[in-house]
Amino acid sequence: MMTPGYHALPHPKAHRVEIRGAHTIRIALIAVLGAATAAILLWSLVSARAQATARAREIARVRAAIVIGMSRADTYRLLREHGLTARNPAFAAWQKSGLGTWFRSDDGAWPQAGERRPLAAGTRPLNPVNPEVEIKLSSVPDGACGNVTIEQLLFDRYDRIKNIAAGPTYWSCQ
Repeated sequence: MMTPGYHALPHPKAHRVEIRGAHTIRIALIAVLGAATAAILLWSLVSARAQATARAREIARVRAAIVIGMSRADTYRLLREHGLTARNPAFAAWQKSGLGTWFRSDDGAWPQAGERRPLAAGTRPLNPVNPEVEIKLSSVPDGACGNVTIEQLLFDRYDRIKNIAAGPTYWSCQ
């Protein structure tokens, strides 16, 4: 016999079924999110490899196009077309800010023949009249790690490439 105002509690099994159902939904949601995350990671890995392959092909085209006897102007035009910069670290200029920190005000990019620039402390270009340049070649996609090669272009007195020297290769994360 039931007392007035008294209600029977729900059956414990019914309560467990609701919890089990919510738990199942959580597990399914976690599985779906996990699968989506795995798919995104796989896509980014494939995308990074595709980018690296495309960049490697572009670097090969640039290397094939830069030849001994090429003028500085033609070389710089070719590099700009491929998003590369020719630099000479000896021409990099550093300045001290008002807060006392140092910053690079000029990275020595695109040095021209006969151009007078202040030299960075302790550096000297091999040929100050027709300064050599270095080019950073990297097939590493943004956000990834891989090998980066520095190539040095030396110019003669007519400001044409006289030598192409493969510089150091190092590991870098972009």
